[in-house]
Amino acid sequence: LKLKSNNIMYGKRVRGYRVYLNNHGLIKLGDDVSLNSFPGGAYYRTGLQTYCENAKIIIGNHCRINGTMIHCRESVVIDDYCMFGPGTVICDNNSHRISSDIYERLKAPESAPIIIKKNVWVGMNSLILKGVTIGEN
Repeated sequence: LKLKSNNIMYGKRVRGYRVYLNNHGLIKLGDDVSLNSFPGGAYYRTGLQTYCENAKIIIGNHCRINGTMIHCRESVVIDDYCMFGPGTVICDNNSHRISSDIYERLKAPESAPIIIKKNVWVGMNSLILKGVTIGEN
């Protein structure tokens, strides 16, 4: 993992394999975090992307991120002991605006924070969209 060259804060024992990193904000990884992509292609790739200076992705301790893409314009916070199955997408924004007005389309897309609390298992091919909070266990 090229964590230092992407200005990513990280704890002890962070592991990863074929991870896509694009950081314009803050990415913070806790202790004993595993970020793994699978050789089955881009569909099962793990990626962490912050698109804005104010965007933040915070991943707690002992998390397993497997084949999961996280797209962040505002905030994605994942608490300790969470696991994500391959094909999962976490996106705190609409990616783009839909309008016939060209000036409206040029504005930043709507976004809202995502919070995933402690000890959550998100199964394969899940989609978590803006404004969602998932409770403990």
